[in-house]
Amino acid sequence: MRPYTYLPLLPESIRLLRLKPHEDRDAPLQCELFHYPLKDDRRGAHLYEALSYYWGAPDKSQKVFTDQGYLDITASLHAAPARLRDPFFERIIWADAICINQEDTDEKGHQVQRMAEIYARATRVVVWLEDAAGDRQRDNESEDVSYRALQTIGLAAKGSLTGRLRNKEDGEAVVKLLRRNWFSRNWVLQEVAASRNVLIMCHATEIDGYAFCQGLSVLDLSALDYITQTRVRSAAYLIKSAVLRPKRALHTNGGFSLRIRTLGELTDLYHTQNATDRRDKIYALLGMSTDAPSELVPDYRISWQSLFSRLMRSFLSEEASISTWESHETALIRTKGRILGTIESVLIENPWADVQRVKAALPAGEGGYWTIQASAKPVQKGDIICLLQGATQPTIIRAYDDYCLVIVMAVDAKSPIEYSNPPDAYLGVTRSEVNLLLVWDWAASHGNSGTEKTLSDFLQGQAIDYAGSEEGFRLREVGLLFLDMGQHTMAISRFYSAIAAHEKASKLNCADALLAMDHLIWAYRERNEPRDDKRIEAVQELANIGRGSYDNAAEGQIIRLASILDTYAMEVFLRAQGDHVEITENILVAAASNIYCGKDMFSP
Repeated sequence: MRPYTYLPLLPESIRLLRLKPHEDRDAPLQCELFHYPLKDDRRGAHLYEALSYYWGAPDKSQKVFTDQGYLDITASLHAAPARLRDPFFERIIWADAICINQEDTDEKGHQVQRMAEIYARATRVVVWLEDAAGDRQRDNESEDVSYRALQTIGLAAKGSLTGRLRNKEDGEAVVKLLRRNWFSRNWVLQEVAASRNVLIMCHATEIDGYAFCQGLSVLDLSALDYITQTRVRSAAYLIKSAVLRPKRALHTNGGFSLRIRTLGELTDLYHTQNATDRRDKIYALLGMSTDAPSELVPDYRISWQSLFSRLMRSFLSEEASISTWESHETALIRTKGRILGTIESVLIENPWADVQRVKAALPAGEGGYWTIQASAKPVQKGDIICLLQGATQPTIIRAYDDYCLVIVMAVDAKSPIEYSNPPDAYLGVTRSEVNLLLVWDWAASHGNSGTEKTLSDFLQGQAIDYAGSEEGFRLREVGLLFLDMGQHTMAISRFYSAIAAHEKASKLNCADALLAMDHLIWAYRERNEPRDDKRIEAVQELANIGRGSYDNAAEGQIIRLASILDTYAMEVFLRAQGDHVEITENILVAAASNIYCGKDMFSP
């Protein structure tokens, strides 16, 4: 038999798969592909089921057969219709890998635009959780685990369980089920969000989607890691609320949209989800968005690098500088922003809620508890709330040594649980805009470990080649960020590091090093702690030597510095001096007599 040849679709049509009945579960799949006009003038649901499944390995080791030829499909896709096939009745289903000609780029782009509509108009969406192992024994073991897990969730939904599981094996089965690959896939979010009703299936066991979510909400699933909890929570929220969501909202660009959230909020929630094609990490969100720009219409002819850059640009001003790469899900953004406040604490209440409660510290002692949307990366104490130039919603970032990591790009601030001023009340309260070097990394793990303190370490870990500003300049900008926030000790640390980096790259008398010294003096003056006046004096001496001929610094100047500088500043000075200074006995005596850090001066 020859391979199947797709016929072109009419503009308003989709393909559907007529699955022919057979009593033998292992018999070859006999099907018929036909064109169907998916029009808006039909009342109620259309009489087909839409399949939501995990694509799995790309190897097309299985086949479905039609009168016009066969189609090669993956083992993961083959398992679903094989189980769905009825012994006596035909079944009409829609499955993307079969019903869209994956080799036709134009058709693929057009059909992807309609996927929210395709799932919304289906009678129901069948969620297929099974990961086909291809081994009968492993599949049987998986089937037993799935049955135990779905039975446990069903009992919890009926109120037979009150958070406590009957035994350890039940809990392990539920955890294994929730770690199935389906929950990590990006497209499934739109698929279940669009549904009129959802049927959850795994092997021969099935459960209503709403009951599935209800059962999860009462179980203690603390054994799941944060990323898995986030993924399951996202899917459960969309499944549970789908029945209440209108399905006929039109996108501003004329296409079908569920209009759930802004594109920025959707991106924050779901950017750690996986997709076989990176571009689908963006395209899968458009059908749920309230404000997707026309520049992001699905088009598989453009590169990931270009598409990712367009997405970043939709959130930022034209003045922002954006760098993206074809082989990475990372963007480096140089822009400006105003600092609005910091996160004082995060309260974990219900892990299944689509919101999180944070306490924000704002200027002039204002602030309070806010309820904001949940995020793919956890918000932490000390994170910074800012308003980026050109943005309409606040952003939450996390400062490292010489760069900031984007945690939440577009904060959707809900009504506060306890009284506090809403965001609009404090925009523009702080000082002038500060320069920001931001990294938005979509990798699921980053943002949790916090091990990559410097930009160089981060870029090296990601194998990214980036020729940006030098380290001293980046350190100084982060120092200014902390200075703007009133976190003087953090600012002072960055300014000292900036001076050292500038001295290492050029000389202590370079303009950038001297500018960092000026900022350091200002930070000490604002902090105004005991002995800060002496520290200011020491930095001024260091700056004076830098501005002059520091190669010939007199012994008296060095003695004075040794008696008032701290160890870090003295190290910077001596490294800058190199072989041009002779350490005399008088200098050693002055250093030893430094009442604040004399002992540290002589530490190895």
